[in-house]
Amino acid sequence: MIRLAYEIFGDGPTILLVHGGAEDAAMLAPQALALAAAAHAEIMKPIEEYTARRPGDWTGAYHRALDVLSGGTADLTDPAVIRSAVNAEAFVRDDARLITSHPFAAADLPPDRITVAVGAGTSPLHRLIADRLAEWADLPVTTVAGADDHEVYLSRPEVLATHLAERAARAGGPVS
Repeated sequence: MIRLAYEIFGDGPTILLVHGGAEDAAMLAPQALALAAAAHAEIMKPIEEYTARRPGDWTGAYHRALDVLSGGTADLTDPAVIRSAVNAEAFVRDDARLITSHPFAAADLPPDRITVAVGAGTSPLHRLIADRLAEWADLPVTTVAGADDHEVYLSRPEVLATHLAERAARAGGPVS
């Protein structure tokens, strides 16, 4: 039986990088990361083109970002999208760049060390991200009761504190 070791970088079409006999996969990591960076640039290009043509139209750029990140399946009439548009400029200038610039692989998400959680009013983009992370970690997505706003950790930290205390109590851990 032949065993093949592999690593996954980024997302999208599969590209197989094969090293020579005297090398190991670590020698190809820079190329794999460069390919992941190229994917990031590919994602950001239509968003940057939109903002160049329509400076200051942050809601439109946010909608373009959702279209690109969802492969055209985003429902721009969804109430969560409409609510999230108030933060469109920050999303386009910061979040979209950060979210798409770090390649994740399943091995980066050990199920015993993470919880994938969303709030009741999660935007479709954040739900897609949570679903993908949960799939990679082979975990369910937990919905935090009372977390009805993307920045609940700032506006009402007691919601998350209560959720974590209840979770610890169910697991038999310390509640403090």
